[in-house]
Amino acid sequence: MVLYKRKPIILPAAKELPRNLGVNVWHLNETGEWFTSYEEYLDRLDFYKTRHFTCEITGTSSLTFFDALNSEELQFRLVEEKFPLKLREPIARFLHFNEIRRLDVLVERVYSKFKNDFYPGETVFLRKKGPKQISPTPPNDLDGTGPVVSQIQVPRSYIIREKAQFNTAAVPEIPGSTPQPFSKYMLVDEHGLRSVIADQTQIYRDRSTFTKHLIKCFCKITLRRASSKMGAPWCVKNEYLPVYGLVMDWPAEMAHLKDDDKNSVIESNSEIGGEGIERKRTAEDGNNLEQNSGLKKSKTGNGGTKEVEEPLHRSKESESRIPYVPLIQRAYKNTYCYDQRLEKVPQTSIACKFPAMTKLVEIHQFLMAFKEVLMISKFSLEEFVMSLKCTTIPQQSPSRIKASIRGANPKVEDEFKNFDLATFKDALQAPFGATSYFTKLNDLVNCQPSQHICYEVEQAELESLVVFDDVAASGCSLLVECFVALLRLFIDEGGDWRCLVAERWLEEEATEKVDEEMSTNHLNTDTGAVKDQELKNDTSDNLLEPHINDLLEKSINYRNISWSERLIKRNFQNGSWLIILLGVYQDCMHMPLYTDLIEKFISKVVPSGGHETQLGKSLWRNFCQNLSLEEKVESLWILVDLTSNFSQDIKEAVDASMELCSQLRSERFKISRDLKVEISKLQNTSTQVKEANESTINSEEAQKLGESLIELEGNVKQLGRDKVLLDQALVDNDLQKLRPVGKDRHGNKYFWFKGKGDRNLNSLEKTQFSQLWIQGPYISEASYFLEVSVQDIDKWLETTSKSSSIAATKSIFQIYRVDDGSYNVVNGNLEQTLLDAGGKITTSVELSPIQKKILDEMPERLQISSTQWSAIDTEEDFLCLLTRLSSQIKCEQELSKGLRNDQSSLIEDLKQNETILAGIDKRINALVDEFSKYTLSDDDFVESLEPLDYKKTLQNERELDDILQELMELDDSSKTRKALNRIEELETRRDELIKSRSLAAKDSSQQHGLTLKGSLNNLQVRDHKLKCQTEILTELSNLKRTICLETATSWDNLAARKVWNTTLYKGAAGESKVEIDRSSESRLSKILENTFRVINKKP
Repeated sequence: MVLYKRKPIILPAAKELPRNLGVNVWHLNETGEWFTSYEEYLDRLDFYKTRHFTCEITGTSSLTFFDALNSEELQFRLVEEKFPLKLREPIARFLHFNEIRRLDVLVERVYSKFKNDFYPGETVFLRKKGPKQISPTPPNDLDGTGPVVSQIQVPRSYIIREKAQFNTAAVPEIPGSTPQPFSKYMLVDEHGLRSVIADQTQIYRDRSTFTKHLIKCFCKITLRRASSKMGAPWCVKNEYLPVYGLVMDWPAEMAHLKDDDKNSVIESNSEIGGEGIERKRTAEDGNNLEQNSGLKKSKTGNGGTKEVEEPLHRSKESESRIPYVPLIQRAYKNTYCYDQRLEKVPQTSIACKFPAMTKLVEIHQFLMAFKEVLMISKFSLEEFVMSLKCTTIPQQSPSRIKASIRGANPKVEDEFKNFDLATFKDALQAPFGATSYFTKLNDLVNCQPSQHICYEVEQAELESLVVFDDVAASGCSLLVECFVALLRLFIDEGGDWRCLVAERWLEEEATEKVDEEMSTNHLNTDTGAVKDQELKNDTSDNLLEPHINDLLEKSINYRNISWSERLIKRNFQNGSWLIILLGVYQDCMHMPLYTDLIEKFISKVVPSGGHETQLGKSLWRNFCQNLSLEEKVESLWILVDLTSNFSQDIKEAVDASMELCSQLRSERFKISRDLKVEISKLQNTSTQVKEANESTINSEEAQKLGESLIELEGNVKQLGRDKVLLDQALVDNDLQKLRPVGKDRHGNKYFWFKGKGDRNLNSLEKTQFSQLWIQGPYISEASYFLEVSVQDIDKWLETTSKSSSIAATKSIFQIYRVDDGSYNVVNGNLEQTLLDAGGKITTSVELSPIQKKILDEMPERLQISSTQWSAIDTEEDFLCLLTRLSSQIKCEQELSKGLRNDQSSLIEDLKQNETILAGIDKRINALVDEFSKYTLSDDDFVESLEPLDYKKTLQNERELDDILQELMELDDSSKTRKALNRIEELETRRDELIKSRSLAAKDSSQQHGLTLKGSLNNLQVRDHKLKCQTEILTELSNLKRTICLETATSWDNLAARKVWNTTLYKGAAGESKVEIDRSSESRLSKILENTFRVINKKP
């Protein structure tokens, strides 16, 4: 049966024939449905053509309904034609009530057991001594010239007439051999003229009739779970029991696994075969259910129904009946998003938003979902973003604010004569949530006497890229560990490929072209093969320019070591992981989705010279210097997309997760059932206690009732906690896809990201935020729900990128906000008020969905594309969201339920954000207080040295300080000829300045001696204050970079260290130091070890 999002699809019951049998109808041949309305027919056809269906037999997903149906029919026909008929009953008897739970293991067991076991009626071939047989199929007559004379002998087929089984016996030729049972068979040829006696070692089946794929298909068609209990065995479906002569008699040792409730068998029937699906509905209900909402319902264990999945197109009619009520509080106060530099900016900012935000979220969710397979520790989205930023040059080159006296450096004075620190707001602003230290920084500067002091902002240039070579110290270790963890999935340490990428990838046009050529040349097989090979060469060899292709080949085979060999040896250090990455990219760049991204990556990362003594380091430095943040995210996303589609380890993890989740759901159902029983007992016992208190009853009985009441109350509390525990375990272990918390009425999706990661023991306090991210609707959803054309959405996005969301909304949708807070709409030359300043609707015309969305979200915060993201990280905005959700709209009911179920933990995490902000404010205030100790006033600049040339003395002193500083730097550097000459010049000038200062002091009169000494002391104090101001302002301006680096360097891959005592980047390999058990049984037992049911079973 075809599956819809992993659940059996239910076809509607047949409708009654219309009274007028001459009416025209539209008919679906595959399902037997017919429609009198062409729109209903198209809606149903569109639903069947969505790629959300799965072939139950092969497990192939992302198919249309018709493709899945054809796939199942093809596999069923293949089993009927190929699979030996006489072998089916013995295999069915072996599978009936088999305890092996994993289907792949069961297939292996069947294959090994029946590979050399044959049964009467089968067609077999006789092994002959001598040369190996070529093929049981004669050659085709391709040219029509008649049979070709050949020496190839076609094996003769035989039919097993009788089978004789013998007891175990030792082989006489081998002393001490283990006794083995054996069988002998009487074989008869096709014409019955010749008979042969042979044992099982002398005969064999046609290899195409007994394969693991056919066995798996036979199991999928024939088997189901015997019950809904955990650990239930397989059994043959009811319709096949009489075919193979089997009955549903449970073995005594499995009786405890039998279902207590007969209705629960219906759910087990639908697990593989889907035969127990409820189909009894009225024609009208089934038709409306399938056409309008697409919701599928399946029978549950308690006889009810459950919703399988919310469709893309939910019904708009039910929501349109609800009258529109403007939101009391329409705007969040502190929502923000990421700009192109991955800096937090307010959502209302006109700065360009980060374009690869969706891929960034996908990467984080994939890595966290499969962190146990990847052997990588937990990290938050904030940590991942900061590690990305650490690979950029601006992050590694901090700015410097220098305070100097006007007149001391005329060049600086002229350049910064009208200097205003506000011009550097973008460079210095760092909004930690709602906090920005720019205001305090600007206030500190403005409080100083600007007529005497000028402040210069210097952006230090990164003199060398060596700073990136130390991956851990530069804060890039988290990003590199993610790359390495994904690369390890391609080849294991034994050299076996675990992620086989499709070798050919033809788009629809190319496929149609090949089909046409093959159909016109179906007789000439050689021509078809040549054209196929030409098409393959055209699509794979001409992807890169020749010189880039040569550079790529030299890079992946650097020093005559292939990239695959480096990967097998787990050699990732010193940039070797980038050589491996290039090798992986070369194997997958024939896929159109990755081609352009990989071309840009290679052109920017691979050195143009081609001859590098340290290629790995050059690749890593080019990666950090030449790639933008968006390109770095896309390069990692390619690996995520490849492994999610082709990795065997990921597939096994998903299968294990599905099995574990089914067991958890079964346990949750049992706990819910026990909870109902305990609540009923508690109610009865409490009633008895009340009756006992009102009447005169034995004190011992009353005491027993009281103790029983206390025990039952404890049981109810424990079972309630167990249910919450299993609900959370289901969320944590479900790896199938990224699921949002819910959607609102406008199609926005909500995702929760916790700000908790694995950190070093010596790390600082937590500095990453928990966030509730809001994603705009997909364009298809926005077009459907908001009734806006795709062209208008594209125009709005283009206008937003050029100007602002407010201007785009006014230009495209003709709605804007007036200064008094009201909203007006322009219809041609007529302007009308939609919403007044008091929040009341002023028009009788029904608002369109897009107008409602604009009024609810405000133009500057409007989100109508899935590429638009915004985040909530304050308790105030979270509570504002809860008040915005309506209880009359189904999707918002589910969103509200999802948020309120975890409201206490969510608010706790959001309050932790305030603690983080308080810690940052504490650091800022400490620097501000320190700065106040070194403030200067106008009195500090009064010149008291009238007889002396004050300016000349000041310049000489500062020149002397600069000379001493440069001499110290040259003394630490290498002693080249140029450096020695410069040292000689500086020493000469230093001696002149010292001599000039001493002569000036001697020539001064005795009466000015004390004044000179005091003035020089004042000069030193003032210079010291300016130096301290420079240090404090520099530290304050770089606080954002400092916190980013502290957060990025504090993360450590503790998961890999626990297993191998080192990180993945440093070559973690070999046997693990601790035992790793990822089986679903051990994980389930670990989850349930402290639950009520397990505790009661303990002695």
